[in-house]
Amino acid sequence: MPASRTFDRSNIPSLLEKSKDFDKDERYMAVSDLTGVLSSFEANQGASLDASLERRVCAAVLQRLDDTSNDVQSVAVKCLGVLLTRVSDESAGTICDKLCAMVIQGKEELRDVYGIGLKKLIGSVGESSGGRVAERLVKRLLGGVQQDNEVGVKTECLDCLDCLLLRFGGKPEMVPYHSQIMSTALTQLTSKSPSCTPATQKKSTVVIATLAVVVSDDLLFRLVQSLLRQITEGKDDANANTLVKAVCKISTTVGYRLGKQLPQILPIFLQFTSPSEAGGSAADSDADSDAEDDNNTEKKNSIRESCFSGFESFVSRCPTEIAPHLPKIIEVCLAYMKFDPNYSYDSDSDAGEDDDDDDDDEDAFDDYSSDGNDTDDDDSSWKVRSSAVLALTAVIDACRTSPGLVWDAGVADELLGRFKEREESVRVAVVKAYTRLVRCSVACAAAGGAGSSAGGEDMDDVEMKDADESKFDDPKFLGDAVRRKGVAAVKACEKQLKVKKGNEKTKTAALSLLCVLCSAPGGLGDGSSLESVFAVVAGCLSPGAAKALKLDALAFLQVCLRCDCHPPSSVQPHINSVLPLVSAAVQEDWYKIIAAALRVLGSIPALLVTPADDDEMGDAPPPPPPP
Repeated sequence: MPASRTFDRSNIPSLLEKSKDFDKDERYMAVSDLTGVLSSFEANQGASLDASLERRVCAAVLQRLDDTSNDVQSVAVKCLGVLLTRVSDESAGTICDKLCAMVIQGKEELRDVYGIGLKKLIGSVGESSGGRVAERLVKRLLGGVQQDNEVGVKTECLDCLDCLLLRFGGKPEMVPYHSQIMSTALTQLTSKSPSCTPATQKKSTVVIATLAVVVSDDLLFRLVQSLLRQITEGKDDANANTLVKAVCKISTTVGYRLGKQLPQILPIFLQFTSPSEAGGSAADSDADSDAEDDNNTEKKNSIRESCFSGFESFVSRCPTEIAPHLPKIIEVCLAYMKFDPNYSYDSDSDAGEDDDDDDDDEDAFDDYSSDGNDTDDDDSSWKVRSSAVLALTAVIDACRTSPGLVWDAGVADELLGRFKEREESVRVAVVKAYTRLVRCSVACAAAGGAGSSAGGEDMDDVEMKDADESKFDDPKFLGDAVRRKGVAAVKACEKQLKVKKGNEKTKTAALSLLCVLCSAPGGLGDGSSLESVFAVVAGCLSPGAAKALKLDALAFLQVCLRCDCHPPSSVQPHINSVLPLVSAAVQEDWYKIIAAALRVLGSIPALLVTPADDDEMGDAPPPPPPP
């Protein structure tokens, strides 16, 4: 057995000399070899650096952070991470002081390298000495943030402060500094100093959100109240947007701890998202263009987007506390889901309306652009619509066990009406929201032991036992509602799948919705509806279709052919319209399409066997035994 490698301390002095060589390759190899030697300390428990050599190594590595070669700087940062786990606490503190000084007072072009080294130090220092190192760092970093100097210093110090809070924010040594960190970061959010830019505001918001996780409940209350007070007292929309984003970020990090303050937060957020401001058409927008500055509109839309992101966070993380406010949140989401002041939609293209002129439909489908982005560069209203739909989706998830509130508010009809959305990212979000509503409703109806009402009972004739109880809380009624809306949903999906070019993400979302509708009461409808669906799905399997779309279409066919909502007699007449295309898909190059096509083909024979065939097979004599 070969002898184990032993630590050779004599290599270190020569490596330190080579690290100063004029040749950058020599310097690089010297620092790299030094990293390897220091790493071997772990395998040699008795090996250690004496105080003198330790100081020389620390100084040499720190000096290489100023190297003219980027490669040498990178390997020096790597070496620094190893070195911090091998030196004494005193040397680690010295490195902290020097790196902080470099970040605050060092060369501007190397500040990012110093910042990387400091963050490497924070991530590498041991838990036992972490509290003392954190206490040493926080003072200097706060000093760098508070200085009215260039933006780069503030952003780098805030970045390092965030890393420090993530790693050691809960340490006892850091607790006395929580209040000071909070006040310093809050100051950066609304400061008028030239060094306080959107970049520093964003970094300060991240620091506040990270700090909120480790502070006491009392300090968290003071933090949120301070933000709310500045929002209500401020007159600058830009500052209001920054402060609103800070509250949203805090909600994301602290979760349920913010629930007690929702009664104070929600009225302020609802003030910025008044439904009365969501109306108006393109003509109204043109008439008001002189009265309202474009920059002001951009700021208002940014605040609205942030508020809806906050609603989404509140609903997801504080479901109990937010429950009394859900009706109002649904109201504003539905209003701003249609907020498109720069565009006039054709009322004849609503998703829920019948249209017998297929040629006219297909011409209208081509209005969607191939890249899925039909908005003007200066139009930010689509961001508001997108955030409103995402918040509405969060409400649907929160009501998944009792979706009566969502159905009573008319969310299903409103979502179906927005399938005509011109911005594809928003359109996809709308389709996914409706898919989620159907999925939750079907699961809820099934859990209550109900599906579609067998007799086609009129929904308006259902009598409720309690006036305050939603009629949709009745599983039988809920299943019937899903069945009735399914007809309009299928037609809306067909329109999206008929688009001749582009629209790929929407088509994928529409196919996913059709898969969910297959398991819903009533399925995809009667034979004529199935014929129409199979026809548009065949277009998704055409030779020119994208591979991902083909895969989604095959997945839908598999679900449709195996579901119990459609009797075989209603599916059989339409199999021939897709069978040649499915068979051709088996010859594709992509293995996933081949496997999906084979699964579809494997589902077809069961549909071709009629009950009569089953009886005949049952009466047939058993096959003779093998010889």
